[in-house]
Amino acid sequence: MAFGPRLFAILVAATLLAPACDDPPQIIESPEVDAGGIECTLGQVARFGVCLCQNDTGCATTEYCDAVTGQCRPRDIKPGPDAGPVGCTTGARRCRPVTTTPDAGPAEHAIEECQAGVWTDLETCPADGVCTAAADGYYCTKCSNGQTRCKDETTLETCNEKGDDWIVSTCPVDPITGAPSKCEFGRCQRCTPGAQRCSTNGTSLETCEADGSGWSSLFCTPTGKCELLPVEGADAGAPLLPKCVPPVCNPRSKRCKQGSATVLETCRQDGLGWDEADCKTLDEWATPEAVCQNNDCLDPCANAARQSSYQGCEYWAAVTPNIPGSTATDTKAFTGGLTTFDTQPETTSEYAVVISNSNLAPAKVRITRRKGGVESSSPSLPAADAAGVITVAAQSLQIVRLPWQMMESTGKQPYAYHVVSNLPVSAYQFSPVTSKVGSSYSYTNDASLLLPAHILANQYVVIAQEHITVESDGIFGTNSMDYPAFFSMLATQDNTVVTIRFGAATVAEGGIAAQAIGSQRTYTLNRFDVLQFLSATGGTKVCTETPGYALNGISRMCKWTSDPTGSIVSSDKPIAVFGGALCTFKPHDKMACDHIEEQMMPFNTWGKSYAGAKTVAYRTSSGPVANQHPDFWRVVAGCGKASCPAGTRFTINPAPTQIMQTQYCQGGVCTLPPIDPAGTVTTATWLEFTHSSDFTVTSEQPVMLAQYFTGEDANAGSVEGDPALILTPPIEQWRTTYNVLASPTLVHNYLSMVTQSATPGITIDGRNLTTSNFPGMQTSLVPGGSVVYRVPVTGGSHQITSNAKLGVTIYGYDSYVSYGYTGGLDLTRITTIDPGG
Repeated sequence: MAFGPRLFAILVAATLLAPACDDPPQIIESPEVDAGGIECTLGQVARFGVCLCQNDTGCATTEYCDAVTGQCRPRDIKPGPDAGPVGCTTGARRCRPVTTTPDAGPAEHAIEECQAGVWTDLETCPADGVCTAAADGYYCTKCSNGQTRCKDETTLETCNEKGDDWIVSTCPVDPITGAPSKCEFGRCQRCTPGAQRCSTNGTSLETCEADGSGWSSLFCTPTGKCELLPVEGADAGAPLLPKCVPPVCNPRSKRCKQGSATVLETCRQDGLGWDEADCKTLDEWATPEAVCQNNDCLDPCANAARQSSYQGCEYWAAVTPNIPGSTATDTKAFTGGLTTFDTQPETTSEYAVVISNSNLAPAKVRITRRKGGVESSSPSLPAADAAGVITVAAQSLQIVRLPWQMMESTGKQPYAYHVVSNLPVSAYQFSPVTSKVGSSYSYTNDASLLLPAHILANQYVVIAQEHITVESDGIFGTNSMDYPAFFSMLATQDNTVVTIRFGAATVAEGGIAAQAIGSQRTYTLNRFDVLQFLSATGGTKVCTETPGYALNGISRMCKWTSDPTGSIVSSDKPIAVFGGALCTFKPHDKMACDHIEEQMMPFNTWGKSYAGAKTVAYRTSSGPVANQHPDFWRVVAGCGKASCPAGTRFTINPAPTQIMQTQYCQGGVCTLPPIDPAGTVTTATWLEFTHSSDFTVTSEQPVMLAQYFTGEDANAGSVEGDPALILTPPIEQWRTTYNVLASPTLVHNYLSMVTQSATPGITIDGRNLTTSNFPGMQTSLVPGGSVVYRVPVTGGSHQITSNAKLGVTIYGYDSYVSYGYTGGLDLTRITTIDPGG
């Protein structure tokens, strides 16, 4: 028989619709009487409770039988132009109508063609064949494509694609039992419906499908084990049944080992047993004081480290370059009698590390330094006891005054302080801690949040200030006084290798050679060493004439592009890094200078989203200044050419009041070029701007946002304040709880809090945040829906709680000085690239 292209296409489509060998067949040969007991008309057969046509006889005269689907389809019965009065159209074809009578015997199937108006046999089908209609004609088949039947108990026959023969296959052997499947009702019956067994790998329980065609598998969670087990409650001799092995414990649940004070047991992932770990050696943060209580390791210091908290049990501190007072007498009042430095005095000073203890138990604190190659307790006020311990009462703070051991210029000395507590505390350093001693004013103050040792890292980008010179014209020429910036590194381990790419020219001193902008050098430090660099003049100089300061002997004030900001510091062991300025001006042509400092956050904690909150205005003798100078800000980017070939793009919203490097911005959208050690941009790039309102920074790459307070003279009539530096916490690192410290000695202190929630539910020291509880509180909205709260507070510790995450900074003003620092933050490692990488 010949097949036309249309018929071939239909057969291909039928093949694609046919089931896979292992799947239940779509068309199955039924017994003589359908299971449902329905009756079909002549030319139809019952299949699964539905009558399907076998040939045209089973359809109306206006329809033909579709052999693929068993459905009757409408046909065009209009007579052709040559039909005339005869009974059919010449050339038309059909399956011969089949009539059966009780004594007629098997019906003969044939294809008929209309010839001269008479239906004439064109092709007689084989004895076991049938005439089948398709969209493009008629043909004889033995069976329907995909139809199945059992030849015997182990052999299955499947109708081929053309329907003219049967394909024989042997039922598959069960992979577990090795027994052949049984052929029943036109399918290979692989198993007894409802039967169960364990999988070959012993991890799953398998159940035979309802039709016996195969097994469904269920993984044994959590144990991953299937075994033959006794039936619960059955007699001892009862047969075992396949079951999932039940767990002996809840995976990852914990308990203290019976009879041990320090061993923690953790249920294995499969629930089949317990793993043991000693709380004292649980991980790198575990301490010898750890015990097992309430089904967990009780180890407060280790827990703070595991949570990347800003509170901790170990800190490193150092006096950064600052010479308070305007006379030798004033300086001595703050430095413990010193007017020359680069020594390790035994007398205490107004440099202080302040410990805030929020625990319900006293904290035992030890502060040591290295002198003469030996680590020992540092002189302090209050003094440590015989064991070297300073006790900080529960839920209180302790100001610990220490010697003013400081390098006045570039150098390397073992001048770090090591602070260790038996409980997590927060720590801050103040330089100095008060603005006035007797009748002496310091004139230069700032403070820094100290970061616990578990946060210290190996990659930093420095944030500081430009080098400034003040020039005076005289009859013998022009005299110039330097106001340098600085950055310093503290080593926590011996043989720490530090590599620096310099953003500023530096002063040579103490055996440390001067460096040029863009140079790179490597140094080796030991535990307690402080490596410090002071900036020098270099790069481009911009001067502003200052006739208003003529009575002070000042002709002009100049700033240089020599600036440690952007310097990249890398080390092979964790270090602490500080940045700031000995005494600086902001803006560069307004008095007075003030000391600024901040401990740098590791680069891996930088974020992409920030909210900048303007400061509370300085005060005159009668109230806030009338015209507050906008705060200065810097956005610093540390992404390198390999990771950010197009640079770091960010948006400031609303746009800044003034942008100092206008080449980087169009309105509030800015792009800083990437670091390229092989090119001209060898250090991190940054943008400086002023802003008179609150704003947000949204960046495509990690950045840091730094805030600078302005000098007193930039705010007409002010009787307080001067420059200070604060690193703004990234929104990604905000928290819901804080234990913060406001200066215990300065007159005015403020909390600046920013949240993205309209109803954050903030409390300070247990009191709801309302104007009645906190008179003078200011609120404002930031674009995007954030809210800023500026809250006057008293000096000392304050506990902040909130239902929503918020960012917190603390700052304050007094006569001629100010201070500020981050109130706290999570310090999770959220940046994976290296600065410049």
